[in-house]
Amino acid sequence: MDKDMNQAFFKIVGGGITQFAFFEENYNSFSEENQLDSSVSFTVEAHKRIIKASAIANLHQSNMPVLKCVVDLVFQIKNDSWDSFAEKNNIVIPQELLVYFGSKAVGALRGALFAKLEQMPIHIVLPLVNLNEIITEPMVVEMK
Repeated sequence: MDKDMNQAFFKIVGGGITQFAFFEENYNSFSEENQLDSSVSFTVEAHKRIIKASAIANLHQSNMPVLKCVVDLVFQIKNDSWDSFAEKNNIVIPQELLVYFGSKAVGALRGALFAKLEQMPIHIVLPLVNLNEIITEPMVVEMK
């Protein structure tokens, strides 16, 4: 975050559901073998000052895919804030900012799952996750 202000300025410039698949033929409403996995990942386009946070949910039953949903949120960082991330030949994105962006993406994923599954025979709720326990370090992007 800006070293002087202890904050980063950004705007959301894009996002949405980038993947959604429900494999009804693999779904068994009576199965107790539900394996729900979720994750968050980040992609950086340094020349555009863009950080994309992707939240992903996968549901499997009996080792068969049942559901996949991916939601992306695209954040553009203000020039001054981006410049404050520069260290030598790297851009160092603070852990706190990654947690914030990841949390927003996970929240959007929850909403997408609720909306997409509203008229389907399957209903799932993502378990709560503390991204502070998962994202523990800043992201270092090597500039060339």
